Amino acid sequence: MLTCGHYPAEIGFSAGAVVMLPEQLDGGDLYWSESRRDIRIIISLPGRYSLADRRDARGERRQFACRAVNISNHAIALAAPVNGKLGERVIADIDRLGRLQGNVVRLLERGFVMTIAASDEERAALADKIEWLEKHKNLEVPDEHSHERFMPENAA
Repeated sequence: MLTCGHYPAEIGFSAGAVVMLPEQLDGGDLYWSESRRDIRIIISLPGRYSLADRRDARGERRQFACRAVNISNHAIALAAPVNGKLGERVIADIDRLGRLQGNVVRLLERGFVMTIAASDEERAALADKIEWLEKHKNLEVPDEHSHERFMPENAA
């Protein structure tokens, strides 16, 4: 278990990161432990989502606008106007990521975190997209496309 303290950059942590062993903490010190299994990146991608229990008058799923703000291979945080219930099924269509399905696992003040249900192949493809987003969001790698990608209106 890792706690707050100083890590040297050569072991893979950011230079200047702080670490302390649990026995070094005083009673009033802040103690933090990271239990997530995946690396999460901060993003800002628009999208839309629907909740299984939210239907319109015709019985169809209502769609709401959202913004993906944080993602890993197993979960995604959405800034959203309507929260689902814990465990509720979600289908989200996020720009550059595609359709993601899962369940609400945590409620936020203005949104929620959902799991990402995917096969091993789908998860590997998602990991590649996340890696691409991480490299390109800070313009570390130039985007060599001459035009923005788009979906044809009448795709066959």
